[in-house]
Amino acid sequence: MMQAFVHFLRRSIARKLTLTLVGFVAVTMVVAGLYLNRALEAFAVDTLEARLASIGRLLHDEARTLVTRHASPDDFHAFTLRGSRPSRARSGVTGGPARRSAPRSCTSRSRSSTSGR
Repeated sequence: MMQAFVHFLRRSIARKLTLTLVGFVAVTMVVAGLYLNRALEAFAVDTLEARLASIGRLLHDEARTLVTRHASPDDFHAFTLRGSRPSRARSGVTGGPARRSAPRSCTSRSRSSTSGR
């Protein structure tokens, strides 16, 4: 079987060139795919990092004010809802040892699973 394939290729230069071209294109596509994957992943990470940093800077001052004035849990809840509503993310404020405000939609089980972070 293998000898027949080799004999088939040896008979025509066009077949050799075609097989060489197909092999080169396949290798080039794999290398380009790997390169683009890494480049796009790096771009996505940089973009996400920039967005999170800007959002963090915007919310930091208000969170610090709530913690220093020992705001009520309702104030913390309202703050976390305002901060998480645009992105529909879960968020919370850690105000010191054993003081955490989480959205009320969290059950006690989900609060305990995040308290060790």
